[in-house]
Amino acid sequence: MKTLLLSLSLIGAVTLVGCGKTETPAPEAAPAAPAAAPTAAAPMTPAEMAELKVAIDPTYEPFTFKTADGKPTGFDVDIADALCNQIKRKCVYVEQVWDSMIPGLQAKKYDVIISSMSITDERKQVVDFTDKYYNTPSRIVVKADTAFTDLASLKGKKIGVLKGSTQEKYAMGELKTLGVNVVPYEAQDQVYLDIKSGRLDGTVADQVEVTGGFLSKPEGAGYGFVGLLTVGVSLAALVVAILLGLLGAVAKLSGRPLLVGLATVYTTLVRGVPELVLMLLIFYGGTIGLNHLLEALGSKSSVDINPFLAGVLTIGFIYGAYMTETFRGAILSIPKGQMEAAWAFGMGPV
Repeated sequence: MKTLLLSLSLIGAVTLVGCGKTETPAPEAAPAAPAAAPTAAAPMTPAEMAELKVAIDPTYEPFTFKTADGKPTGFDVDIADALCNQIKRKCVYVEQVWDSMIPGLQAKKYDVIISSMSITDERKQVVDFTDKYYNTPSRIVVKADTAFTDLASLKGKKIGVLKGSTQEKYAMGELKTLGVNVVPYEAQDQVYLDIKSGRLDGTVADQVEVTGGFLSKPEGAGYGFVGLLTVGVSLAALVVAILLGLLGAVAKLSGRPLLVGLATVYTTLVRGVPELVLMLLIFYGGTIGLNHLLEALGSKSSVDINPFLAGVLTIGFIYGAYMTETFRGAILSIPKGQMEAAWAFGMGPV
């Protein structure tokens, strides 16, 4: 879990812009003729805007990474662009190794860090943070066939972590003491390269980042999260998927245009959208939507969607669409004679 960081230098700059210089008032002049109404000023072009230097670590997909042509992109970059648009500044991205992020800010190499930095008491002693704009848990990733009972069962494993991250702090405090070999890296993508080459057994990383940057790609095949949490998510999502699948199949076979249409839209859209995109929409979009609803109702409280609940609902929602077609096909495959026999015993058509 990481969050947005704004520097003291940025806050100071905004304050200075808001302050005016006190001068001795000039003597009153004779009233002048009414001036012509001022014309609306043309909007500033990007070249005319003052720069805001934004530090990012472009090895943290899907939050901060680079496109094939080298352009910074990702969730954090979208946040930075939206901020620059609001304050009428031009975002200039400065790539920085993760463990040098705060020293670089203190050295005034850039004005702000927007690169998924977790809020910790230690960091709050030297920099200022805004409110967090997302919240995700960290998870341990190893080969799917790893025999895992508890953290001690990882003894002897070689785990890579991002140097200077909260994941490194956790691994050094909780895993290294149990005999796990913890190896810090300058960039998270280097961790994945060494996992692929066999030099590492796994990693500790942000759940969304490791899903988008490793597990969802071909090189992540055969790896997964450890712990009973994964089993719990799978079982709970299976129940949700079965229920949605049965309801969807019944709706499609009901013959009622409205129900058939709704079920068709559900199965078509869900099966056409990548799973990771749906996870992001439900987890982040759901949180934003709920908070906007509470604000519209006059409530000053805010809510965060539980990551476990978001995972269960997302996976269940996705595979419910596939199960809808599975159940529908199974029902349609029943021979007509058996259906007629069932009706003769008083059973319903579905």
